[in-house]
Amino acid sequence: MTTIPDGLKEIVTFIFVEDGSGNLQANGTGFFVGVQDKTNKERAFVYLVTAKHVVLDSQGQYYPRVFARLNTIAGGSQCLPIAFSGPGAAEVLTHSDGSVDIAVLRLAPRADIHQFKLLPEDMIATRE
Repeated sequence: MTTIPDGLKEIVTFIFVEDGSGNLQANGTGFFVGVQDKTNKERAFVYLVTAKHVVLDSQGQYYPRVFARLNTIAGGSQCLPIAFSGPGAAEVLTHSDGSVDIAVLRLAPRADIHQFKLLPEDMIATRE
């Protein structure tokens, strides 16, 4: 059996949705990607990448909100709410081809609270 490298576990997050009773149910996974700011090398843009079907309900509408579960530096875990409507709603980027099952959200967990790592942009497809 192949073991999962420790660093990879910190890139992946579970994504939860609320059921009819308000309980959180696992609905999929996502991973964090860091993209270097071309104008400021000290900064990176952080995105949560997941499958589009993870953030859509059975009618094809965005859930009111989803939750990304992250481990904390203190040793526990925390579910970060990500709203898709109302003030502070997350912008969701999807592919222009509707058959491509990807959703990208700008989400930067707090490095002083959450334990996470970023997949570097050179490990994903380039524009070319």
